[in-house]
Amino acid sequence: MDFDDELIVCGRCRTVVQVEALSGGETVVRCPACGESDTLEAARREASQHTAYAFLQQALRPLKAGAPEVRYRFHAG
Repeated sequence: MDFDDELIVCGRCRTVVQVEALSGGETVVRCPACGESDTLEAARREASQHTAYAFLQQALRPLKAGAPEVRYRFHAG
């Protein structure tokens, strides 16, 4: 998959993360603004979880009054 096809943003500062291929074959994402980083795989997983959480939160808003907010480090853009 081409990394340019997807958009992942930092959950802290809403900045689009940069994708970097390391010499060992691992690919990482790094926020150019705050420095938050992780592997591409973990960032994709967390962005997907955030999307699902945001959808459910919106759908269940009337039932979740007073529930604590869940924070994610990476979001789908």
